[in-house]
Amino acid sequence: MATNSSANIVDPVALCEDSKGRAFSKRAAMDLNQASGEYFNRKVKSIIQHLEDTRSYCNADNKSKSKSSKDAAASMYHRLWEAVRHGSPANFTNQDELLVYTVDRLPGRCRYLYALLMAGGPELEICSRARRLFLPTTLEDRQQSPVKVCSVGGGPGIDHIALSVLRSFLAEVQPRQENEETAVIPVVSITAREVETIVFDLYAEDWLPIIRVVTAEEAESQGQRRGEGKTEEAEEAEEVEEKEVEEKEKEVVVVEEEEKEKEREEHNQEQKKVTAEYCNICEPLTAPCNAALARSASEADLFVFQFVLHENASHLVVKEKEVEENRVGGCMVGILQDAKAGAIIICTDASHHLWPALLATGCDYGWSVASGPKTRVSLGSNFTGPKWCCFLEKQ
Repeated sequence: MATNSSANIVDPVALCEDSKGRAFSKRAAMDLNQASGEYFNRKVKSIIQHLEDTRSYCNADNKSKSKSSKDAAASMYHRLWEAVRHGSPANFTNQDELLVYTVDRLPGRCRYLYALLMAGGPELEICSRARRLFLPTTLEDRQQSPVKVCSVGGGPGIDHIALSVLRSFLAEVQPRQENEETAVIPVVSITAREVETIVFDLYAEDWLPIIRVVTAEEAESQGQRRGEGKTEEAEEAEEVEEKEVEEKEKEVVVVEEEEKEKEREEHNQEQKKVTAEYCNICEPLTAPCNAALARSASEADLFVFQFVLHENASHLVVKEKEVEENRVGGCMVGILQDAKAGAIIICTDASHHLWPALLATGCDYGWSVASGPKTRVSLGSNFTGPKWCCFLEKQ
């Protein structure tokens, strides 16, 4: 389906595919991939720069900051390697290490999820249905509820950033029509789909300060771009008569105050769209430590597990005597049981060894399952999806 029937909202990826999900216009697909990749890179680069410039996560001088970052990185990556090797969770409590990890891993992890959702093809039908959750809405559809996301092991808000960039891009590429009197205007009054994400993590409290910094950047950067536009208007105003300049300056002041207020509101709204809650995926969903996840599991539209299952594999795999294939335990069983019909799970990881047990358990509870494509999805040069991924959809 290429459009939202109620408002003629277009799914740009579906426009480039035939009825079997294969690209019928390679040129259009390439252009879309290039545009989506450039849009993603611009957004994420801004977020990383903002995070690196945030002094609260840095030492007083650049030299000690550099040495601290290197030491933190060496210590952290050794522990992460050990965690993956032994299938046990890593420790994330050191703030210097959290910053290094976020700056280093956020671009790639965001890219993996974004690439999966923007890629087409018959092997990614579940991802295509997930993408359509984030198509924009119109004025008459504003009462639609936001997309509810459970980002399990999502650390610094990586999944929320990827989905926020996705929803913004899908809104910006909607078709426009030309009108002689009004130049170019949208076909309908379009607004990006609202997304509410809860990051469920063993170290939720430690990640929360970075989540707040990362998710606030998009609203702040929009305000900066508007400010740059006003400088050009001020230069043009100097050529106008003094009285007109004074009147224009008064108007600019009013506009600036209104836009500052709008920026503050955007900032506050963005803060409300992503929260963090404690969870331990190795424990059952009914365990007290997973109470917040249990409350959200039945309402979520999308669950994302990025690089969290394999490092906990030794605690998750359940060896079944009566069947050949193993199963997964922990909170996954409760999620598979309680999730609503139509809910989607997207998993990416450093290995595919847990996929057979996970997909077999999903089938036990009435989920459609699919391993990731045999080759990495690609939106162009240096913009690839994860090596290992799998998808589940509740029937």
